[in-house]
Amino acid sequence: RVSITKAVSAATRRAPTGPLPSEEEVSVLLSLGMPVVVSGAVVGGIGISAGTEAQDEEVARAALKALW
Repeated sequence: RVSITKAVSAATRRAPTGPLPSEEEVSVLLSLGMPVVVSGAVVGGIGISAGTEAQDEEVARAALKALW
């Protein structure tokens, strides 16, 4: 459920989701949800929730890369 909520939120906002970051926490946004953008249009979202923030970010980036 958490991952689906993150994906929907990222797609709806057309931006990575998460709390407002401090300068040190910018990468946290990528681990919480990422929109899937094709030719400038948001077509979906990816939400990852299982590991550490760094692991979630790595998986989200890999998922986006695998789409292309």
